[in-house]
Amino acid sequence: MTADSGTGIVHSAPAYGIEDFISCKAHGMKDDDIISPVMGDGRYASSLPLFAGLTIWEASKPICAKLEEVGSLFKLVMFDHSYMHCWRHKTPIIYRRIARQRCRDTAEKMVGACA
Repeated sequence: MTADSGTGIVHSAPAYGIEDFISCKAHGMKDDDIISPVMGDGRYASSLPLFAGLTIWEASKPICAKLEEVGSLFKLVMFDHSYMHCWRHKTPIIYRRIARQRCRDTAEKMVGACA
């Protein structure tokens, strides 16, 4: 989207991308407002009523179908685009927000175990 093209409608996913996270935080979003329904294995949380347990890849079509069913889908256009993959495993990378403290605690425990 540019200033002279597109709908002017964009979504933000602050739990899944650093640019979205920075933008949302800059516009007043609090940490407690950021939800992360995708678990570490790439599946939607069991607490979600419609897509619980589905992978993000499996849930794409049912999500679009539900949006259309309730009259909330303006237009659906399918297209291929590049997507980040792990250089080693060649598998898709799912960016997720995690608490820094948890990483720090884990790293400290690992270092302590090696001492």
